[in-house]
Amino acid sequence: QREDWSAAERAYRRVLELDDRNPVARKGLALFHRVRGYAYLQTPLPRDLPEETRRDQRLEIRRLAMEEFRAAVEQAPGLEELEGIAAQLRGYAAEFRDLADDALERGRPPEAFPLAGKALRYAPDDPDNLALMARTKASLGLPDEAYSFYEQALEVDARHLRSLFDFGRLLYERRSWDRARAMMQRFLDAAPETTEGALGDLRLAAQQVVNIAGERLAEREEK
Repeated sequence: QREDWSAAERAYRRVLELDDRNPVARKGLALFHRVRGYAYLQTPLPRDLPEETRRDQRLEIRRLAMEEFRAAVEQAPGLEELEGIAAQLRGYAAEFRDLADDALERGRPPEAFPLAGKALRYAPDDPDNLALMARTKASLGLPDEAYSFYEQALEVDARHLRSLFDFGRLLYERRSWDRARAMMQRFLDAAPETTEGALGDLRLAAQQVVNIAGERLAEREEK
């Protein structure tokens, strides 16, 4: 069976060398990667392995499977047959995102950076992952690179609240008054109206930024 799969893979890749947009070859290669990913997930482990070794090998097998799934989605984005593995990739990315968020909360951005990169690798179009990388870049003292990731997140979802607020706060901290005011106003327009809970606190903070930035811009014009 492995020989048949290898022959099929070579044939699909040969077609793509001649026509890199061939839909039949792209779909075939995508489904090939899907099959190989599921084959990885079904890999049996020897029963006599120490538990720590078994855990590490299970993690590695899962990583290899997700790499195959990622290759499948890249070959044929939007293919209906791949919706299930696309969901698995998003879940896998979310695990890395949670670990990176935890590292950022503990004040360890260098530790968060590779985790954020893994989250993006497996779900590159998820605005939560793009916003995570932006926060990580900002924490590493790279605000211009953070801007770029916030902009990408907002291209995917123009009403992504986390990106709107955090981007506005970063602009405010860097005294970019006009952009900070505009971004926080976008947040206020997108966020549900409430004065309660965490969202209410964010709305209050955003309104304060809008007011203060407006005052700074007025002072600049007077000068």
